[in-house]
Amino acid sequence: KLAATKQGTNSIKLTWQENANSTKYKIYRATNSDGSNYTEVKEITDIETVSWINTDLTPNTTYYYKITALNDMGESDYSAEVFAKTDPLPPPAPTGVTATALTTTTVKITWNKIDDVTKYIIYRSETENGMYTKITTIEDDTATSYTNNNVRSGRTYYYKVAAVGEGGEGD
Repeated sequence: KLAATKQGTNSIKLTWQENANSTKYKIYRATNSDGSNYTEVKEITDIETVSWINTDLTPNTTYYYKITALNDMGESDYSAEVFAKTDPLPPPAPTGVTATALTTTTVKITWNKIDDVTKYIIYRSETENGMYTKITTIEDDTATSYTNNNVRSGRTYYYKVAAVGEGGEGD
């Protein structure tokens, strides 16, 4: 029995049960389930090996797998098909980020909208290269600004904006 489990954005782990009558296994992969584009991607010659991690895959992509067992009599039929989908990458860093003092106690942060995000996180520091602290999460995927009301007059503040999507928090 073959099983496939995603391992992040670019790897899928396959596991199967040892077949005592075999001398090797062949793993086949496709990017669709109709069976038309299966190609051999790995030959396992250590019969006690019952797992393999397929690396260097494309993020956010479904891969389909089958395995066969081989011995002196030939190659078995394909196993049942299994599939797994790699995780998507996080969204890119927002561009066009600006901070503008509106009053002595409010700063407006703006940025360009990013497609396919679920929320934005705003970070702030009182020194340019200092420790940035999360000050708010904006649960609006169409947001392009945030007004920071709890600033102190006469201080300099530094801001960073990160977008969050299906693949997690981006830069």
